[in-house]
Amino acid sequence: MSLVDLCNIFNADVHNSTVCVHKTNESYISLSKNLKLKSASEDFYSRIVLGLKDDSSWGDMGSLQPHLVICLVVAWVLVALCLMKGLKSSGKVVYFTALYPYVILIIFLVLGLTLEGSVDGIMWYITPNGTLS
Repeated sequence: MSLVDLCNIFNADVHNSTVCVHKTNESYISLSKNLKLKSASEDFYSRIVLGLKDDSSWGDMGSLQPHLVICLVVAWVLVALCLMKGLKSSGKVVYFTALYPYVILIIFLVLGLTLEGSVDGIMWYITPNGTLS
């Protein structure tokens, strides 16, 4: 179904990809609110990660997801191992956890800059009108 067809359901004209304008009183109609549309990321998170169905509600949130339970157990085991020797070793853990994200971000930056077309992408991002020269 096209965007024009969706707006015709509400007796409206297309304004942009998410909003229609009513023909008579020129009020805006949000398609995502009226049609209960979901983004791809929200759909993936609710269906795949959480295992919810379309008819899920607060009363029926589904069962435990094995992959989430395993991640939770691994996280708590890591916390227990870090604190097992007391506060003396937790300082070393803090150094690692504070610096590790920066190291990974620098590695991703270098890898991203070495990809083909990265300079074009950066120039497109920086250029105000979004065109390449």
